[in-house]
Amino acid sequence: MSIPNSTLLISNPMTISCIFSSFEKQIVLRASREARKMSAKLFNQFKIIKRAEGVTDSTLNNYLVNLRSVYNYLIKIKEINYSNPLAGCSL
Repeated sequence: MSIPNSTLLISNPMTISCIFSSFEKQIVLRASREARKMSAKLFNQFKIIKRAEGVTDSTLNNYLVNLRSVYNYLIKIKEINYSNPLAGCSL
């Protein structure tokens, strides 16, 4: 019994590498699209919802600091080419 060509193709390390590379690119593109949606206005809406749920300002400030850091890092490694959407945001 012979092995189907598709099985040989998938078991090839180069093919697997190409599949993962393509998959990673799709993840980055999708994440980039989602990251572009962030804005100070959106974060302010998030704050309103979280405050109503009882989240403290200290916790919200931690969220904001962490999100800003993510954007700053993405800019630093040239993964995004736009300014930090949360740069002017405050509590």
